[in-house]
Amino acid sequence: MLSCTLLIDKTESCHRTDANYTAIWIARLTVIIGPILALLLREELRGSLFYIVGAAMSLASAVLVMCVKFPFRAPEEGVHLVSIDRFFLPRGATIALVIALITASLGIVMTTRLTIEFCISVMVGFFLAACALHIPAIKNARFASAVGNALAIIAILTMFAHDDILDSTLKPMLFGFGIALSSSEQLYKLLGSCDHCQRSTAESTYFLSSDGGLFLGIAAGWQLTTAVKSAEEIALGLLVVATIICSLNVLIKKKQAKHHA
Repeated sequence: MLSCTLLIDKTESCHRTDANYTAIWIARLTVIIGPILALLLREELRGSLFYIVGAAMSLASAVLVMCVKFPFRAPEEGVHLVSIDRFFLPRGATIALVIALITASLGIVMTTRLTIEFCISVMVGFFLAACALHIPAIKNARFASAVGNALAIIAILTMFAHDDILDSTLKPMLFGFGIALSSSEQLYKLLGSCDHCQRSTAESTYFLSSDGGLFLGIAAGWQLTTAVKSAEEIALGLLVVATIICSLNVLIKKKQAKHHA
């Protein structure tokens, strides 16, 4: 909710879309940076000290937030006791489902192949996707999400094929590139489906689906740590379903546009 509401309120209206993208990309990178730091510190820190470091990081983030001066906003009239406003965008439910499926597959694969080399390669893939999305032809492509999912599927299939040095370098890099490309395209669609005043709601919907899918994927991955191949088959199936749904969304939207033209 912090990045969804307070960050957007702190940003000038003409830059709020960029603020949405920046907040999402920072969150996406920390998903990988966190495990890398945990793996690096695990050998150095033992027992409760390992968790104290995590608590200290959370406290530091809270202190930084308290140092920021946020503008005062008067409450709206007719405030409801229970409301999904600012939390979930109903018209983006299908997109949220696709995002959850994509991040669930990420959580499963990360859990079953949790090494520093693997995580760093995935992060490199994220950076490459961020650079690629500055190219208009890629950013505005209709089936960018389907292509991203296809790249992630190819990466998992090559992991099935045989184990080699590329399992910790090129394959996870391709996987990270595909996941980041696909999820970024879904964010664009989510922001495009909301009204001007609902951008924070759209971002909140993205975080709910992204984090929810990731946590479910991690939980499933830990349950299947002794059956890596089965876990990755599930991740593969989730990506296939996500590809079908997002492709159908594009085709339906295109058909509706022709009908109303």
